[in-house]
Amino acid sequence: MSHDSKFWLYRNILNLARLYKNNVLYVPCFMDFRGRVYPMVSYLNYQASDIARSLFCFKNSTGVDINYLYIYLANAYGKNRLTRASRIKWAKDNYADIYNLYINKPGEFKDKYLVNSAEPAQFVSCLLSIAKYNINSKHQLDLNSIRTPVLFDATCSGMQHLSALTCDMEIATYVNIIAGDEPEDFYRKCAEAVIEVIKKHDDHDLRSKLLSIRIDRKFIKQSVMTIPYNVKLESMTKQLTDKFETFYVEVSKDTKKLYFKIPAALTVDNKEHILTGREAGLLGSIVYKTVLSIIKPVNDYRNYISKIIKIFKLLNKPIF
Repeated sequence: MSHDSKFWLYRNILNLARLYKNNVLYVPCFMDFRGRVYPMVSYLNYQASDIARSLFCFKNSTGVDINYLYIYLANAYGKNRLTRASRIKWAKDNYADIYNLYINKPGEFKDKYLVNSAEPAQFVSCLLSIAKYNINSKHQLDLNSIRTPVLFDATCSGMQHLSALTCDMEIATYVNIIAGDEPEDFYRKCAEAVIEVIKKHDDHDLRSKLLSIRIDRKFIKQSVMTIPYNVKLESMTKQLTDKFETFYVEVSKDTKKLYFKIPAALTVDNKEHILTGREAGLLGSIVYKTVLSIIKPVNDYRNYISKIIKIFKLLNKPIF
């Protein structure tokens, strides 16, 4: 089913691209109540999939800073957690090899770079733009012919807002409001903290089972990012267990026991593992309590706001 849906998605994107090829087009957008701008059209827009984003060019160029293309190339490959200077250096150091393989050894290019790219279509698009820039520079041609949009993933998370409201310098550093030598990854920090808590758990069997799960930023991100929106323990646990396969085992005529099958893709040994309902609940509890311990000032502020809301509710007064 996943393959079929992707096939039709990519087919629709490419068909639209063929239809609009070499034509000027506008992407109608709307602004939501928070001031965020979103495209109104499906498939072919600058916020769509990797393939869709790789197909856009500006009609006119406003000038090119080659370093932004180098940063974009590194980002598309998956180096977005490096510093700006490190991304530029990585792209400059590897560009000649990447482009040489693309032109002369496409099979090797695919195995070494393309399949390892976070966003392969944009990676190729940016690579060709850098190549065109370098060729134009060498032959003193018009650099304004480079019209590739450079996309950056801006960050504006609820955790950032709450760290600013609480004036907590430590959390502000975790979420990159305060700049450090290198960009911080709050989700990875939370994942590492959860693993450390599990390693210290007294129950050896539970510890062994939970450590078999690949607890990384991707696994934990959705659960962590909903905490500023007042997610409860039960909801967070469900977010985690929705990644697993649920099944029941009949233990008696009228009783069934809940289990969760962890797919091999989510385990450190690439083998399926089984959790009981109780063990899955403990996993949710560990994640929830560990993250709250990292952001205690934010949690205190959240509890304060909840109490204010209860007072307004008792007074039957609106909150403006």
